[in-house]
Amino acid sequence: MSLAAEKDAGVLEAPAATRSGLTAKVESPSPRVSSLPEQPLVVIEPSEGWVTLDLRDLWVYRELLYFLAWRDIKVRYKQTVLGVAWVVMQPLLTTLIFTIFLGRLARVPSDGIPYPVFAYAGLL
Repeated sequence: MSLAAEKDAGVLEAPAATRSGLTAKVESPSPRVSSLPEQPLVVIEPSEGWVTLDLRDLWVYRELLYFLAWRDIKVRYKQTVLGVAWVVMQPLLTTLIFTIFLGRLARVPSDGIPYPVFAYAGLL
């Protein structure tokens, strides 16, 4: 069989083996490697009803839930210079800015409520 005929038939010759005088023939995979099953192996169906919270699973995996929440908190505040203090300072500074610009300069009415409390409640 010629080299061109072997390539057309899907048979290739290994180049490293020809240097040593040995020839090895490797068949290329056919276009149809495997077929899919007619029925799926796993069927995912939605649960019935609106509330699907299983409290038993939540209790069983409470340690995992704790570690995932703690990891998210550490990652979020590890990258800031101030850390967790930023969580407290950010709304207070925003309340201060709103009080100065909206309460004093723009004189936005708050219906008798102290404006810092009004602005903080609005932020919450």
